Amino acid sequence: MLVSILKGAVPHITLSALVILMHAPSIASSHILLPNATLLCVFFFELFKNSRISKVFLIVLGLFNDYISWNLIGLTSLQFVILTSIVSKNYKALNNQKFIIIWLTFICDISIIYLIKFIALSIYHRTLMFNINELWELMLTISSYPILHLLLFRVLQHKVLLSNHER
Repeated sequence: MLVSILKGAVPHITLSALVILMHAPSIASSHILLPNATLLCVFFFELFKNSRISKVFLIVLGLFNDYISWNLIGLTSLQFVILTSIVSKNYKALNNQKFIIIWLTFICDISIIYLIKFIALSIYHRTLMFNINELWELMLTISSYPILHLLLFRVLQHKVLLSNHER
């Protein structure tokens, strides 16, 4: 029983740690451009039934992330919910697909998420909020997905969090 609880907690702990670490003083104070690791993980964990994250947790984590980063409150939660909804709707089509199909799906989904972010920020600020750093972050996020997918897939396989038909 304890093992099953811990298996279900791995995605939640991973995302919580990522949000906290992304706002650590050494990372947040410097102007280092990093991929959006939280969106990477949310997409990855949503691909597998046994590692899905509850929407309530994602909303709370998104609100916490927005509060810490002085972002538009609710924007990260909206991104998380839309991303999980898109992936869960396409779960059957993505199950047991080649990696290139999953990566192309990720590229489309994450582009939609960043477009929604751009539109929401532009409406809120009543001006076009084009930011070249956001575009670079999108490119970094897209290009770093294969590495993160490989690492997390190995961890989930090793920890037996994947059922036999998802391997």
